[in-house]
Amino acid sequence: MENGRLKYISTDAQTTKYADIIDNSAGIANIEYGFSVKYMSEYISLLESLNKRNSMLYREAIKTVTQSMQHIQNNLNKV
Repeated sequence: MENGRLKYISTDAQTTKYADIIDNSAGIANIEYGFSVKYMSEYISLLESLNKRNSMLYREAIKTVTQSMQHIQNNLNKV
């Protein structure tokens, strides 16, 4: 991901990125384990670097990524 560049984009663009992360997280969590873990880890790293927050959407993005990671772990435990 482009964490370095995204860190400096506008507040509106970062807010759009939060919405994108929320929208994509559930689907990614259902993809092959290695890919989904890598991608979700990148989402976590990205969210940590974004500093122009729409607080409500930011919290929702963190919550969604966390729940998706738990879903991935639960699926792994079933195997």
